[in-house]
Amino acid sequence: MKRSALFLLLPLLLTFTAQAQLTVKAEYIGQSAYRDDDTDKKISNYKGSSVIYQADLNIPLSVKMNPDGLPRLWAIHSGAAYARLDNRNFREDLVTDEIFDLYLGLLNITPFSKKWVIVTSAGIGIYSPTTRFSRITRKQVLANAAVLFICQIRPNLQIGGGLAINNTFGYPMAFPALYLKWSAEGRWNADINMSNGFMASGGYHFTDNFSLNLVLEMSGQVAFLQKDGKDMMFSHQYMVSGFRPQFKLGKHVSIPLTAGVNAMRIAAYNKRTLKAMFVSTEPGGYFGVAPYFSAGLSVGF
Repeated sequence: MKRSALFLLLPLLLTFTAQAQLTVKAEYIGQSAYRDDDTDKKISNYKGSSVIYQADLNIPLSVKMNPDGLPRLWAIHSGAAYARLDNRNFREDLVTDEIFDLYLGLLNITPFSKKWVIVTSAGIGIYSPTTRFSRITRKQVLANAAVLFICQIRPNLQIGGGLAINNTFGYPMAFPALYLKWSAEGRWNADINMSNGFMASGGYHFTDNFSLNLVLEMSGQVAFLQKDGKDMMFSHQYMVSGFRPQFKLGKHVSIPLTAGVNAMRIAAYNKRTLKAMFVSTEPGGYFGVAPYFSAGLSVGF
């Protein structure tokens, strides 16, 4: 099984409108056994669950329309995530207990034709195994930058690509970045979004204020730390699927609730090297199937 933390380090690129928006979400992943990567067998009686809190805030600074009627946008994006891992019966230092990620960045969206836009972003993030700022080191602070070219192929389909740059390994390095957003609206609806992690959903709008969707999502957090005198990264990634009823209160408030299954939750250390971003370099494992619940709130203002 390969473990990659690369997508966890990319800032949110193009998922907000010209209005300020605050989104918060609390997630619970139930208890399951910890399994070995290679043998897929349970490791002793190790078990664990997790609670994750996430928040994102988008604040437009300037919105101007070009001659084609398309907006040129400058905005601030900030995001935070806190994951608490309730690890039980672990006798070895195989997993950490908490992760704290924080990001602040500036984003620009500029159209240069009726179909093409260029998206640029730059910011700074903290990826730490503790919420105590006094214990955060410079090696846990990363600079991020990205540039993407995105094409509006159809009114409901955007595809793009470019480069993302960060100093994960102590020096600037560029990685490929992909973007995909597709939707089908109506009573029946479907969405696929690869702007930050992965999300796919499909469902039915019963009324203007209530919809029910089947969702598949991949998300996670990452922390940088030292272990046995070595620079390491701890990846916490999870894939969930389930049913999501969503309630809308007016035009600017929505409340999504999700109940389903966490198919797999990766929680393991790797060396802070380029190879480890794509292939496991340390012994480790993952938590098996577990129940999943989440509740969120999105407010536009």
